[in-house]
Amino acid sequence: MKWSSSHQFGHDALGPVINAFMARLHAYLRQCDDGDHKIFFALRAGLRIKDLYENWLSARGIKPPANMKLLKVSRLMAIKAAYGAAPQVAVTGLGQEMSGVSLNDIIRCILRQEIAAGRCASLPQLDQMSLHEFLDQKDHWAQFVVRYLRQQSDLYADYLGSLAGDANRLILVDSGWRGSSQLMLEQAFPNLEWAGVYFGCTSRSEILGHRPGPMHGLIFDSNGYQPDKPETAFLIHRHLIESLFEPGIASIEQVEPEDIGSQVEVADFMKNELREKWDDVYEGVRAYLGSHAIDPLSKIETNYHAAMERLADILCYPTKGDIPHAIGKMRSNDLGRSGATSTILPAKDRFDGDSAELRIKQAIWQTGQAVREYPAKQARINQNRTIARLVGGAVGQYCIEPTVGPIKEMGDERIAIITRTKDRPLLLRRAAKSVASQTFDSYS
Repeated sequence: MKWSSSHQFGHDALGPVINAFMARLHAYLRQCDDGDHKIFFALRAGLRIKDLYENWLSARGIKPPANMKLLKVSRLMAIKAAYGAAPQVAVTGLGQEMSGVSLNDIIRCILRQEIAAGRCASLPQLDQMSLHEFLDQKDHWAQFVVRYLRQQSDLYADYLGSLAGDANRLILVDSGWRGSSQLMLEQAFPNLEWAGVYFGCTSRSEILGHRPGPMHGLIFDSNGYQPDKPETAFLIHRHLIESLFEPGIASIEQVEPEDIGSQVEVADFMKNELREKWDDVYEGVRAYLGSHAIDPLSKIETNYHAAMERLADILCYPTKGDIPHAIGKMRSNDLGRSGATSTILPAKDRFDGDSAELRIKQAIWQTGQAVREYPAKQARINQNRTIARLVGGAVGQYCIEPTVGPIKEMGDERIAIITRTKDRPLLLRRAAKSVASQTFDSYS
């Protein structure tokens, strides 16, 4: 289908999916409306999720639960919070997240807010070593960083305590995916019971044998793309959802003493949010919820499944016309790093030895990159190859990479094509498209 605008794409393509997400989120949170629970929407994605949820509730005439709060947190902030109670886990987690980054850059990322506020003198060039080794040293700068991490850990404990009150079960609402922040918060506050409620989940984060506790992917929970489960196509381009939920505000990288005891509302952030053109997609979703949140739950689910099949086809086999609407925003370099990266790269060599295949491999949305690099038929071959690599489980054993280049001449031999289609019209349609794009026509 052709989209007349990004607003229409948000309304028609994503709207029914997010409507189902809101309905499932509401069903879960209804079980958590007592004094033992606090529901924390994790900044940044939690800001837009909470905004959409409150609007969804309003359309249905439901008052929002009083125990819902915005939580200032990010992966970097959660690592700082965990340093006091679990320093080895925190430092190892940061090292894993920033693998290949120099020690100089890691330390500057940790201290970025202190440097920006003028509370940190100019850092010297540091000899390259592991973060563990550096923090074990007794010199001035190592001890400065250790003190800073401990102070942030203590401040965050006071901050969280002021929000949690007497609750002993904390629900973390976010976009997903591997539970890295949840794991760090569990390490920071082992006396509290945590559960993560996410749009989607994939393989769990693991640090020194520790893994996050209960995680609930309300739309999907899968380690790989599964053709018979269209919602797992978000694993091919999950940045579409990250873009949708990412507001134009700075990442939360540290807490201040004045944060303790303070509470922020959605409007406090929204009024200063920097919007860009692609955020028309978000407004399209918001408009859809305004009209369809009141639909019966059975209709919400029916519309979700129909929309998800169409959207999966866009994520797996986008056309040139789909790219501007489904590309998403620039991907922010978090963990204290500045800058951003496009989900699709320009179709031109960046350096000697660069190639279309390398750019596809390195792109965030690989099937989208293939469309930018090749004519439609060759792009489809490359998309099939990419999807075959992403198929999870035993199904992957049956995915054979298509041959690139001319096909060997054959005599009277014929090829039989067999595909599983039981109760799966989407798979039959995809199989028919794939067969139609083959260059060898002697098949039966």
